[in-house]
Amino acid sequence: MTTTSSLGGILNIARQGLFGSQVGIQTAGQNISNVNTPGYTRQRVIYDPGAFSNGVQVQTIQQVRNRFLDSQLAAEKVTLGLATARSTVLSQLEMIFNESDGFGISTSLSEFFASLQDLSAQPDGSGQREALRSRVVALGQAFTSVRTRVEQTRTAADDQVKSVISEVNILTSEIASLNALIIQQTTVSQEPNELLDQRQRAIEELSQLVEITYFEDHGQLTVLLSGEQVLVEGSGHSTLRAQVNLRNEGMSDVILERFDGVSFDITDRVVNGELGGLLEMRDTVIPNQLRQIDLLAAQFVTELNIQHRQGRGLDGVGNRDLFGQVEVVGRADEDNAGGVLQTGQAILDQSLLTFHDYEIQFTGAGTYDLVDATTGTVLSTGNVYTPGGSIVFDGLSITLDSMAGAPVAGDVIHVNTYEGMAGQVELSAAVAADLQAIAAGLTAEPGDNANALAMADLENALVLGGGTMTFGDLYGMQITTLGVESQRAERELETQQLVVDQVSSLVASVSGVSLDEESTSLIQFERAYQASSQVIAVVDELLQTLLSIV
Repeated sequence: MTTTSSLGGILNIARQGLFGSQVGIQTAGQNISNVNTPGYTRQRVIYDPGAFSNGVQVQTIQQVRNRFLDSQLAAEKVTLGLATARSTVLSQLEMIFNESDGFGISTSLSEFFASLQDLSAQPDGSGQREALRSRVVALGQAFTSVRTRVEQTRTAADDQVKSVISEVNILTSEIASLNALIIQQTTVSQEPNELLDQRQRAIEELSQLVEITYFEDHGQLTVLLSGEQVLVEGSGHSTLRAQVNLRNEGMSDVILERFDGVSFDITDRVVNGELGGLLEMRDTVIPNQLRQIDLLAAQFVTELNIQHRQGRGLDGVGNRDLFGQVEVVGRADEDNAGGVLQTGQAILDQSLLTFHDYEIQFTGAGTYDLVDATTGTVLSTGNVYTPGGSIVFDGLSITLDSMAGAPVAGDVIHVNTYEGMAGQVELSAAVAADLQAIAAGLTAEPGDNANALAMADLENALVLGGGTMTFGDLYGMQITTLGVESQRAERELETQQLVVDQVSSLVASVSGVSLDEESTSLIQFERAYQASSQVIAVVDELLQTLLSIV
């Protein structure tokens, strides 16, 4: 090798050094400029020694990322989304039952019983009778208000379900588009790091909405919903849509539409993330609150009616209700194959009502079993079904008819006497029409207050919960249970937020930008650049000397 070629080789080594140092300075500068950019992953230059003593080669500019921590963060955000939905909805429910403003069911119950006490002091007083009637109206309004607001909370949760579905679709579309761009812009020596950051941010946002798993293959990210259904594969993505389910009071089912056009209901499979939490609140927790308030209203109305029927009004007539009676609700199961529906109903004896849930289970086109679903007791078996005939049990009567076809073995009719009652607490027709119909006494004598006292005593009577609770106890238990659940959900949310923050800190410790570290790198690359420049200067001086000799 000649001296000239040796000097040329040195110049090439120095040139490669200059280029490598320049890339290092640019990368450090890029990191520093994005120190406050959310989701930015710091980058570092990967160098290879040049072949045949050819200096240094820049292999690639690589993101500093820990895949395990990224996956752990996504997993923790799923739980955070679930906890957020639970805490938000439970807090809303707790506010509905809060009576700090002095108005609500508990207050109205107390005022109603107080008006009965006033009536007992002057049983023939028109003012006391009018006051009692007004308190019944106010109590009905309180029940209706609470039930309406709980229903509105359910509707709001359904609206939020639709909103989350839209967000999921936006994110899956973005991830699919980024997959395509990343493939287009990836070269042998360089990956599009900014696009990778965008995709990772989208994954983290998506993971808070629904439970996902994902894996990368040759730069392409595949995303699975709940470990089963493909949401994103390459540049293609599935779509979620909300579909009204009339059998669920118009609430929205979650439908997955795959790439191949096949659609199916995945509502029951979405159990985690914000979407899963909203579905749980909408379809389980809120309906349970409605059921409890309906049960209280139904049992309250019935107990007062039973006692009121023992007395007589000032007109001498007895056996009349104070409130409108409860109704029998017969509802066909969603999965029924036959066409049997309720066509009639009646309360035969209010004192026999249990307020349990019942099932009429058809064993064939002409036979059925009767089951108490609350206790699991089979009340009767092998009963003959006659279209249009009445089925009588536990103080009620229900009429079924083959409106859209005969029953099929396995069909079920659900029956209860409380559903919707919180929105139907009102005066009976007799009392609404005439104040004299209020049965304050056991007789029609103007001074008889025995029945008013008996009704007032129901405030503290242990008539609910198998003889263990009063009306106030039952309602108070509902409020207390709800408060406990709300507080627990809030604590779980706070705890999960701390976990997410901790994992985020671990991710940042690996992938985040450290100004001190980048400043050190700048100095290091600057010195390397200066050294390479000095090598060039020395070679230039040697060449000048060589030329002067020649």
